[in-house]
Amino acid sequence: MNKKPKGKLTDSRAGSPAEKQASNQDNNLIGNPGGNSNNNPKGNLSGGPAGGGNGSSSALSLYLIFVTSEFKRWVREPLTRVMVAYPLIFGLIGRYLLPYIEENTGLVIALYADLILVMLTLMMPLIFGILMGFAILDDRDDNVLPAVKVTPLGLNKYFSFRIIMIFICTILACLFVILFSAIADLGTGRVISIAVLASLAAPMTGLFINIFASNKIEGFAIFKGFGTLLFFPIIALFFTDFKELFFAFAPGFFPAKAISSIIRGDEMMFLSYNQYIFWGWVYGIVLNLIAFRYFRKKRKV
Repeated sequence: MNKKPKGKLTDSRAGSPAEKQASNQDNNLIGNPGGNSNNNPKGNLSGGPAGGGNGSSSALSLYLIFVTSEFKRWVREPLTRVMVAYPLIFGLIGRYLLPYIEENTGLVIALYADLILVMLTLMMPLIFGILMGFAILDDRDDNVLPAVKVTPLGLNKYFSFRIIMIFICTILACLFVILFSAIADLGTGRVISIAVLASLAAPMTGLFINIFASNKIEGFAIFKGFGTLLFFPIIALFFTDFKELFFAFAPGFFPAKAISSIIRGDEMMFLSYNQYIFWGWVYGIVLNLIAFRYFRKKRKV
């Protein structure tokens, strides 16, 4: 008589909205990743008590599962699948298509090297920022966030980890595009600095999409708005005096001018390479902090 009601209780729990939403994330964010949820249910919610070892192992497993689930989501969705392939596409354009055009048309790529490299590089943070923004929109639409809130990850760690993950992916994409396209020799150290600087735009793009958008339709409209911001750094390349600062509000301004300062030389620029990098990092970090603060306030994270 006692076993039957318990079975019903267990079934109703398994069918709860939180559990159903968790299953949409490949059952990765709810429960103990190690499979010992029956032995230590409290440990599942707290990340492990004072014992230390099991808690750390469970937290690490949860992070790994989250990364795996996120990549599966990117590959599964048709739109994100195309976006993930963009770094390879842009790299191939720079490496093979542009030299082919130069050989057959007489166009001298070297004269426009900074312009071309800026366009290819600045697309990377926009693409991965959109990936992050729409992933969070999906989680909001599917009511996944309430389920994440009760896991060892928690919402703050969940969003922080997502930001760090997209930031690292964007850096790798920028490095690949700049180095593989081989449009200009910028030097390894400077390429890394520019990739990190340009990648600061990715998290803020994803956050701003979720600040202003309540669904994917509105998200696409915000995405188009951010796409227009790419024009301002490109226009700024045609100015080498104080007038270039009128375009400095765009996140891509500083990495664009840093690339141009290497190719053209500091003596041709309004600021030096180091100044563009320094003020770009300051500006990018401040924008990300503002975006995260308003995101938490707007979405009550």
